[in-house]
Amino acid sequence: MKKIIITIGLICTVAMMSHAQIKVFNSADNQALANSPAFVDASSNYLANGNASWGKGLVFPRVDLSTFTLPSVAGGYGAATNFPTYLDGMIVYNTATSGVAAVGSTQGTLSAGFWYYENKTTTATGGTWKPLGSSSGGNSVSVDSVVGNEVLDATAGGGLVRAGSGTAASPYTLGIATGGVTKAMLAAGAANDGDSIVGNEVTNATTGGGLVRAGSGTAASPYSLGIASGGVTGSMIAAGTIDQTKFTANAVIYSVSAAHSSIGVSPSANTALPSGCTTANTILNVQGTYGYCYFTGSTTFACTYISGSTSLTAHIWCFK
Repeated sequence: MKKIIITIGLICTVAMMSHAQIKVFNSADNQALANSPAFVDASSNYLANGNASWGKGLVFPRVDLSTFTLPSVAGGYGAATNFPTYLDGMIVYNTATSGVAAVGSTQGTLSAGFWYYENKTTTATGGTWKPLGSSSGGNSVSVDSVVGNEVLDATAGGGLVRAGSGTAASPYTLGIATGGVTKAMLAAGAANDGDSIVGNEVTNATTGGGLVRAGSGTAASPYSLGIASGGVTGSMIAAGTIDQTKFTANAVIYSVSAAHSSIGVSPSANTALPSGCTTANTILNVQGTYGYCYFTGSTTFACTYISGSTSLTAHIWCFK
């Protein structure tokens, strides 16, 4: 009997303290809070208010979200009397330090601390658990101490792409997506070369590279590149690139003139080819219709003149 009396007394004492410390909207006795906007008010107890330590904190229940499940509710979730908002805005203190929540989806990876359930769907499992402080209202504190995870994703169509897995070993990073920068994203003049003059992108030609720059770099005379006189050397030409068909008529590399010494088809004296030229790399031709030329040795040639001509010009193409 003594134990029963003590137990009843303890329950009554706790109930009185609770009644005095916390006021509940529309409680049975409706104590001083009729039509109050506050559902729970723990700020108006004269004993706690007058003490520096009493009644100053709120201790949340602890839960492991990776194993947390929803119990069956009579009438189902969403009913007028059974979680009509499908737990949207529910706050818990989570103890799991890895993994994802067992109910709904998870923003990032679970870590110890306060989490809230954001659910705008019409099912109790359709929401997302988010670490408290990462809402769209803005809070720059990283909830997992991983530098880089402050930015949780890239805006769709914004030109950026997120990489990484959100862990300490592989934090989230942002970079420009392939083809991410569109024309509409560029400010006026952002993509020109500084003076808007076409041709001035190349400011000079490489010394000894076979090209030469012309122009003054102005709108009236922009820079241009061309092959320099004598700019193309033998080392720049791939083997087999050049043959006789690549030259226009009268494109002369070397020429020699000689006067005939007799009429008819008598050959003239032998003439030496230029240094380095042989029958293996030389082509002969004659200007006009006054005769023809031919090789008389590996490094010499002669010409035959037709009656009536006084001179002819032999054209020599020597490919070194």
